[in-house]
Amino acid sequence: MSHRFYQPGNWSSGQAVSLETEQAHHAVRVLRIESGNQIELFNGKGLIGQATVLVTSKKAVELQIDSVQSIDNPWKLTLAFSLGKPASTEFILRRATEIGIRAFQPIRSAHSQPGDFKGERWNKILLEVCKQCQETHLPELLPEMRLEKWLSAWQPRAVLFCDEAEREGAIAFPADAQEIAVAVGPEGGWNTQERESFSRSKALVMGLGRNRLRAETAAVVAVTLAKARLGEIH
Repeated sequence: MSHRFYQPGNWSSGQAVSLETEQAHHAVRVLRIESGNQIELFNGKGLIGQATVLVTSKKAVELQIDSVQSIDNPWKLTLAFSLGKPASTEFILRRATEIGIRAFQPIRSAHSQPGDFKGERWNKILLEVCKQCQETHLPELLPEMRLEKWLSAWQPRAVLFCDEAEREGAIAFPADAQEIAVAVGPEGGWNTQERESFSRSKALVMGLGRNRLRAETAAVVAVTLAKARLGEIH
């Protein structure tokens, strides 16, 4: 299997490109890639390219793209999750990227853990997972929003929310929905005001069963169930 590298942009067959400095360093110093080697590129938006290494140096790797394949994105899911402790947040980002979703929407709710939005670090994690797991599409990390503001902005698209107070809720969204968000709360769950906000937005309850789950586990289970309901998992 060829080594894989991230190359943003809409490149085409026959085009000459250069790996970014950090990736070039990894290619030459760690992977020992040399002129004439074949590697794979992806742009995070469905383009996969096979390329030949032309020139290598300590700071640059020059390539020629030999062939390009475009892959459609079947994913319809956005995961809206309440920010938690750093380890919990990073677990959610890694595991949900592996499963395959379109975007992450960090939200602030009453029981969210205090902490900063670490966009640069989190985007690096998403890219790392995509490279390791051979994903063709890089999930978008959206700006952090308050729950009520996000619900207002998301309408009229479908929303499923997981609530420990309603563990047996059915997954009843239309199979042809173009965009769907699954909302998972923090440790401690949603408060009364937040449940009312979901109700006003006509969000549907998504039950995760009788087991008491940690927030990060609930996020993984919820995304998996939603993808199965969409027919992406059989």
